[in-house]
Amino acid sequence: MGGAACKEEVKEEKRSSSREDSLTSADRIRRYTVKQFGYNVLSLSRRGLKDVPDELWELQELDKLNLSLNSLKVLPPQLSLLSNLVVLNLWGNQLGSLPAEIGQLTRLRVLFAYRNRLTEVPEELGACTQLEVLSLANNQLTSLPASLSNLTRLRKLNLSHNQVAHIPGCVYNMKALVFLHLAYNRLENLAENIQALVELKILIVEGNSLHSLPKALCCLTRLELLNLDFNDIKDVPQVTDDDDDDGNSTSPGNYTSPGNHTSPGNHTSPGNSTSPGNSTSPGNHTSPGNHTSPGNSISPGNHTSPGNHTSPGNHISPGNHTSPGN
Repeated sequence: MGGAACKEEVKEEKRSSSREDSLTSADRIRRYTVKQFGYNVLSLSRRGLKDVPDELWELQELDKLNLSLNSLKVLPPQLSLLSNLVVLNLWGNQLGSLPAEIGQLTRLRVLFAYRNRLTEVPEELGACTQLEVLSLANNQLTSLPASLSNLTRLRKLNLSHNQVAHIPGCVYNMKALVFLHLAYNRLENLAENIQALVELKILIVEGNSLHSLPKALCCLTRLELLNLDFNDIKDVPQVTDDDDDDGNSTSPGNYTSPGNHTSPGNHTSPGNSTSPGNSTSPGNHTSPGNHTSPGNSISPGNHTSPGNHTSPGNHISPGNHTSPGN
């Protein structure tokens, strides 16, 4: 009886092996895809990949792709074949550049490319006009191409821990921005153009070389958190009676600016953001080291879906979000 059972197990193993052999390489990868809230999601995170498997480009049904925490140095032009991608997660690799073909991902809403080795961003990225969340933190960027002015739906931009000396001009055309993270760059001033970002709720410029602030900051009446820690600011702009005639201008006394916030670790703000993947909504951030370092504010972990972000730090990440409208 036991011998018969053993033979049956051997036969089953052979059948399984035969089925495995009959699968194409693409099918083997496809088996790791999951359906979440109507999206086709594939995570190849932490696989030690030095190159993207060629078979991946056959999975043109993918909506969300996670290639984070590998050892990728190059993304091939075939990336454009995944034209249905809504979320692309590339953080924690060794990418020196992004392919120009990324501009053909016209449905893309979320792009994580932080903690790589990027020295520039392709101007073709400006064709991804559906983008809502873009994180390029912890790279070696000095600027952004003018074509990114087309990203008029972008709500959250993280450029922290780069080598930016002046806020790129294209940023001022991103009129939908509610979250702008520029900490630990080389900024010496903020241009008056900052007043164009009328929807801005969170502005983080800690760890730069700012000496003064533009009066235009007083025009950002939706601002809830302004983090200016670790700069060299001597004074803050004052709102005069003429400026405040309509009663709508907000004075620096309402900002989280030097002298108006608590010490690092106790920011009074939109922010109780904590560690990566645990950021909460605007109004809950804490201080430097607790809130918005790259990977804490715009990072995979507890994000929601395109069109339904809860806050900086609750954005989309493969495998842990909800669908648009939910």
